[in-house]
Amino acid sequence: MESKLTGLNSPVALACPNDGSGRLFIVSRSGTIKILQNGALLPGNFLDITSGFNLNAGGEKGLLGLAFHPDYATNGKFFVNYTYNDPTTGLTTRVSQFKVSNTDPNQADAGSEISVLTFDQPYSNHNGGDLQFSPEDGYLYIASGDGGSGDDPQNYGQTKNSLLGKILRIDVDNVSNAAPYSVPADNPFVGDTDFAPEIWAWGLRNPWRFSFDRGDANGNNEGDMWIGDVGQSTFEEIDYQPAGSSGGENYGWRCYEGTDRNSDADNSTYCDNLTAVLPVRSIPYNSTTGARSITGGYVYRGADTDIQGQYIYADYVNGNWWSLAPDGSGGFNENYQADLLSNVSAFGQNETGEVFAVTLSGNLFQVRSAAALPVSLTDFLGRNAEKSNVLEWKTDDEQNTSRFSIERSADGQNFAEIGTMPAANRPQAYRWEDKLPLNGNNFYRLKIIDRDGSFEYSNVINIFRQKEIKFSVFPNPTTGEFTIFIESTNQKDDFTIRVFDAFGKSVYEEKKAGVDFPTELNYRLNTDLPRGVYTLVMETGRGVTATEQMILR
Repeated sequence: MESKLTGLNSPVALACPNDGSGRLFIVSRSGTIKILQNGALLPGNFLDITSGFNLNAGGEKGLLGLAFHPDYATNGKFFVNYTYNDPTTGLTTRVSQFKVSNTDPNQADAGSEISVLTFDQPYSNHNGGDLQFSPEDGYLYIASGDGGSGDDPQNYGQTKNSLLGKILRIDVDNVSNAAPYSVPADNPFVGDTDFAPEIWAWGLRNPWRFSFDRGDANGNNEGDMWIGDVGQSTFEEIDYQPAGSSGGENYGWRCYEGTDRNSDADNSTYCDNLTAVLPVRSIPYNSTTGARSITGGYVYRGADTDIQGQYIYADYVNGNWWSLAPDGSGGFNENYQADLLSNVSAFGQNETGEVFAVTLSGNLFQVRSAAALPVSLTDFLGRNAEKSNVLEWKTDDEQNTSRFSIERSADGQNFAEIGTMPAANRPQAYRWEDKLPLNGNNFYRLKIIDRDGSFEYSNVINIFRQKEIKFSVFPNPTTGEFTIFIESTNQKDDFTIRVFDAFGKSVYEEKKAGVDFPTELNYRLNTDLPRGVYTLVMETGRGVTATEQMILR
């Protein structure tokens, strides 16, 4: 587990747009979505629905889900799931479509909302809220809880015409003026008037996070669905639906909790005759080796070969973690680690298949295997020097480490090695200079290489170097009125001029914010200044400076 970020506001979901930007979007229960890019949060919010949307947030309510359209890179559409106060029916779940701004890729158009689907919530808890597009069919899948309270008192999980306690499947592309979505013709209950046609799977209590496997390099397991369903008082469960399923699975709640018959369920003929799809993992409800509130995760498809292809999930209360992977013969291999990290509210996956976890207390972590390299970076920082970029990092543990490869990129995506540093194999502070930095953005990362050839990457940092700026002053000599001409390829920057007399005393200073370059700036000095030689110091907001001697006559 590697800490990446702190100070988030009640994060409950993570999503990436798969548009080549490398961004990860973090959903806050309170109603905002922020962007993580190149290891740092971008300023402001991508979306803010905290006002004007009647949002009801807190506990298990609020902004709960986010999914980007598979063609987001071209159509800019994304979908959210949130609870709001309907003036007529009260607490309600809404799935809405928004679009990104036409002018800023890091800003959503909050006025573009189209309400896609709503359904009432009879209680405040068990709202589900996760959204996912399947890589197999491109449809939008929606997780809904059983409506709340305890023991599903209205039996919504087994009610055929209710959207509660289900996984729903809708087509958001095949729409008309009459409806913002359509029902896929191959949904399992289309044509059965007893069922709501949107239902894909049913018999769920509170599916707190589900996901699809993106598949390995050969496409194996692409489209497998994994569901973490929160239990009541006996079992937590993980449900699994293989790719190619025709849907219709009934996972049993409230007749079953985990693999056992629910002792609180009505012993009706209905439950006696129910054939439920039992979970692939049923975890006893306890605070030590078991679980008390499961958080569903993702199948890992990143660079760490030790956990490749494993479905990773955790318990919110006691911090136990597990991983599951199909064993090729219809069963599943399991790994378990006790008391690793609690308070995990959601998992997410970036474009390269790396898995991240957030805690409701506001922290974001990148998932690493227990066999990850035994190097712990406490800092990785960079700064501008006069003619170079300086990188500095510290370690508090190193074992069997070979070297650090320093990699640089102009776009934060395509990295190339520009140098190496041998490892000390003890806690150490390192310093390395890039003596030929790029103009503009310089993205850096460390490739930490073990003696056996295995490796892992650090976080990415960015150092911006402004292109050389040329300043010229005229007329010179001057009677007190003069013009500074600034040549620059940057479109906008701050600019400060300071004037010093022959004794080094400041006699004039002026700062202009947001200057569009290249430009000419006009100045007038105090006519009471004595004649003589003065020094002009000119500086941009990014720290590029120049000096010029000027004669006042």
